Amino acid sequence: MKELADFIRQGERFAVLSHISPDGDTMGSAAALIFALRKSGKQAQWFCEGEVPEGYRKIPEIAMLTSCEKLKKIDSVICVDVSSEDRLGNCTELFRRVPRRAVIDHHKTNTGFADVNVIRDRNAAGFAVMELLDELQVPL
Repeated sequence: MKELADFIRQGERFAVLSHISPDGDTMGSAAALIFALRKSGKQAQWFCEGEVPEGYRKIPEIAMLTSCEKLKKIDSVICVDVSSEDRLGNCTELFRRVPRRAVIDHHKTNTGFADVNVIRDRNAAGFAVMELLDELQVPL
């Protein structure tokens, strides 16, 4: 986890990517990560192929994902709850062109497709994100 925390400390403008057809884990993990990035003085924007399901739009932290500031330049990307590059859908090109890439995930089948890969065998990616927030010393 320290390697991912250092990765974050070295970046300034982050794209946070979720998997296609987003669910509560990928969106909740992305929202917590964006919150932590902003608390750390970073800029962050969420990207995902697919609509936010109706039931989740009422949750302010998830609704915030669709209104993230639009960044003109991105120097780092972090995929949350994404087990392989093909689960990025139309965000794959963005992932490939950003020079610094990381993944935080909970799937045992994760292919380790980034420069920094944090894969924790847990019930949800959110548990790994909480561990990252502890490492960054950012309270949620």
